[in-house]
Amino acid sequence: MKNLLILLAFIIGFCSTAAAQEDCITTEYLSLYQKFLLGDLDYAKQDVKTQTCLAAIHSLMARSQAPSSNSECEDAWSYANSAADDIETYANRLIRCVSSGDFYDDCSSELRRVRNAHSDYEQYVYEVQSYCH
Repeated sequence: MKNLLILLAFIIGFCSTAAAQEDCITTEYLSLYQKFLLGDLDYAKQDVKTQTCLAAIHSLMARSQAPSSNSECEDAWSYANSAADDIETYANRLIRCVSSGDFYDDCSSELRRVRNAHSDYEQYVYEVQSYCH
């Protein structure tokens, strides 16, 4: 259960809002992000604020580096961003379900939506890699 919550926190952090991202663009968090990229920082051992900021910075970096060399690439990039937004929406629903304390609902439909959205995301990431590089 703890690993599921860590995964969900990463998913939500990965798709953070602009307001949260603004608080994260500091020298401290950018330095931590660089350590994270180099493998010198364990994401799971960071506090929630740091995890959220690392994911927000990653999201900003990934989305800001979209190549635009051709229309297929631009479409693939757009679909991947949309799929990332879908994951955020469904992950938020899953978190609300798990956090509700309603032990009569196993939240399987919410989890299925997250998995399906992630499957779509994987496909679009593959398309970005194919059309943009």
